[in-house]
Amino acid sequence: MRRCITAAIACLLTVTGGSLGLVSRPAQAAFSCTVDYQVVREWSTGFVARMTLTNLGPPVSTWRLTFTPGARQTINSAYRQVPPGLVLSPLAWPYELRSDAGAYHLDTGDSVQVQFSGSYSVANPPPTSYHLNGQTCNMDPDLPPSPSVPPSPSVPPADPFPPVVALRSPQMNQIFATTGPIPVAVDVTAAAGRWITRVEFRSAGTLLHTDTTAPYAFTWHGAPPTNGTRIAATAYDDTGAHATAEVRGVRVVSPAPPGYAPVLTVAGNQLVTVDQQPRPYQLRGVVRAGAETLCRDGSGIFHGPVDDASVRAMRRWRINAVRILLDPECWLGRDPVPPDFRGAVYRDAIAGYAQRLVRHGITPILAWHGPATALQRTFWVDVAAHFDDDNSILFDLHGDAYPAVGELPPDTAWQAWRDGGPSAGLPPDWPEFGADTLIYNIRHFAGSHNALLVGGLDGGNDLSGWLAYPLDDRYAGGNLVAAWHVDDDAVCATPDCWQQQVTPVAAEVPVVAAEVSEDTGGHRFVAEVIDWLDDRRLGFLGSVWHTDGYGDVPPLIRGYDGRPTPYGAGVRAQLRR
Repeated sequence: MRRCITAAIACLLTVTGGSLGLVSRPAQAAFSCTVDYQVVREWSTGFVARMTLTNLGPPVSTWRLTFTPGARQTINSAYRQVPPGLVLSPLAWPYELRSDAGAYHLDTGDSVQVQFSGSYSVANPPPTSYHLNGQTCNMDPDLPPSPSVPPSPSVPPADPFPPVVALRSPQMNQIFATTGPIPVAVDVTAAAGRWITRVEFRSAGTLLHTDTTAPYAFTWHGAPPTNGTRIAATAYDDTGAHATAEVRGVRVVSPAPPGYAPVLTVAGNQLVTVDQQPRPYQLRGVVRAGAETLCRDGSGIFHGPVDDASVRAMRRWRINAVRILLDPECWLGRDPVPPDFRGAVYRDAIAGYAQRLVRHGITPILAWHGPATALQRTFWVDVAAHFDDDNSILFDLHGDAYPAVGELPPDTAWQAWRDGGPSAGLPPDWPEFGADTLIYNIRHFAGSHNALLVGGLDGGNDLSGWLAYPLDDRYAGGNLVAAWHVDDDAVCATPDCWQQQVTPVAAEVPVVAAEVSEDTGGHRFVAEVIDWLDDRRLGFLGSVWHTDGYGDVPPLIRGYDGRPTPYGAGVRAQLRR
């Protein structure tokens, strides 16, 4: 089991053989309990912490561990139930981890580990105290109380004219490769009549570099892998006054192994690889259908095999990206989906296939499918949390969820696209959550900074307002891709329309044609679209990798060994160019 979540907190427990596993440690008679607390991921607004409780007292079934955050951090809401026997609740103060009606027994020396997500504003220190059934943890009860500490001498008042410091690079939550340089630069201004004597650069408190002359900057080589660190610059003037600027959540990742799909991020209007020498990366692939429907009727999860042989067949087409359509109720384990094909079973199958694609050099794009529902926010936070910091996977937020403008004023429709529909008094088929809400929840609650594909109106075919109603992705530095859907029956299905709607967007952000198809029985239209996209180095995904077709969309293949249909032969020829 990968992750378990209560109605109010994301948490991970050690699991063995399908049941909660207890990690035994030698008993230490003097202590009643110990708690080990580690921040394992941190970003600019949140964190994931791992907390391990070890019972060193007598065996206990009815127990409660309370803990007080060091800076009143909050535990975030999340969306799965923990296994029976344990409750991790942020609703009480202090927060508590407890056995549910005595159902979770701890012998002497037994440990239980939970992993939870939270939010913070400025500081993110560990909890200040832990108590197991009222007994203080991490303290020997046989020792006398610590003597009172004399009051500290008064602190002199801060200088009223410190330097003004602002970090220009890196950006919060920016991602770098261990093999590549990290440019660090700061703007510093001294107060009138003073001058800067030095600037000290630190990462997580460790001094990296000192600069005594402007421009104050350096290039950090050899940064170790991290799931989020802080880079700070402290400027001192000739009087000793100083000020610090800090950027949080800077992540350093190892480049993808040879042959694997690359780690990707957005730079300007391109998707680029995260490695020693970042390079533009054009997604060229297909849409895989099946996982969004079969689970619901109990037929399975995938249509056709998902083994190495089937993925190698894709590689023979020179496919480097696969968009996988998902069902939110199957992912979240909701009724009426049959138990054999929902929840952890479904999630593990999707994750396993995604990782197999990555190992074969193919970028997985996990896509919401179908009309928008109230599950959108819950679904995406859960998906993002499931994949942690795996930036080789992309998320397509809307699919074709947004209807056409219709009789609505275009400004009203596009505002609802960004901010949400029902709150603006729009019809119920408009999504409850706007794109900004989904982006914020993925970044803030899951701490995911993967590139996100965001489609437009009219099933993704209309991009006319994509730039006029800018999306807010401040927590990931604008790691967004415009997703465009086009087929021969679409409103925007001519080169003139593409030039008018798609070209301006592509000048500002990456554009990927997330679904390209036609239902004529031929491939003339698809070839025209792909030629147009290739000329501009824009990505595309041909639809659909399926042997039976998908609605009006004909199948690309006659078998999962890659044998093409006549329509698929045309798409394959485009991919192999």
